[in-house]
Amino acid sequence: MLDRSPLLHPNAVSPTRRVPGASGRRRQGRLGQAILVSSHDLFLRVTVSLLLALPAALAGFGMTLGFSGLGDMGAIPAYIFATFGALCVGGAAWTRLCAIQPA
Repeated sequence: MLDRSPLLHPNAVSPTRRVPGASGRRRQGRLGQAILVSSHDLFLRVTVSLLLALPAALAGFGMTLGFSGLGDMGAIPAYIFATFGALCVGGAAWTRLCAIQPA
């Protein structure tokens, strides 16, 4: 009987393996949240929250474009649908970041 465990696959990612750049992203998120909590400047708060929500919007675009590629959809409707997905995911992330109240 074959063991089809994903951890035994040569290209599998081990749960204990470090992902390159992950600690930098965590520090960036903590720094951004510290700025959002401590700053009363509206321009700075909007800029930081938009910079932190941008990766979520890009992930929403890619995810929606990938899901729309599963069906029989043309290129133009797929990109329109993916743009809508990016707006939804990025908007939700930006809304959560804007809800952080300064101390």
